[in-house]
Amino acid sequence: MPIPNLVFIIPNFLVIIFCHMRVYFACRRHIIQIKSEQVSSEAKTKFMEERKAWKTTTIVIGGLFMCYSPGFLSSLAYEVSPNPASLLKRITASSRPMRFASFLLNSLLNPIIYCWRSTTIREVLL
Repeated sequence: MPIPNLVFIIPNFLVIIFCHMRVYFACRRHIIQIKSEQVSSEAKTKFMEERKAWKTTTIVIGGLFMCYSPGFLSSLAYEVSPNPASLLKRITASSRPMRFASFLLNSLLNPIIYCWRSTTIREVLL
């Protein structure tokens, strides 16, 4: 993955982090509002479901970063290495199958996470 590809990946990750943080602060604001005011039980239940969905999304995004970081760091190390025959370039070139496997691992993790976090999906599967 050459540097131009990294130029497109980094802003995408930053947008994901920014949007997720905005949702976190809105969620925190709702929690404070629920604690300070009398809120109907339906509204509280709905918010708790949305909060659980936010936590699931947090786990999925963490899995995404965990799976994509080896490839990102390896590509960055490959491009930064000055000597074409350096040990770092040889290691990163030989680790391509592992990086590709880590990208595919993300696709495997998402259904597992959603199944683990959703009782509805687990009940249907069992």
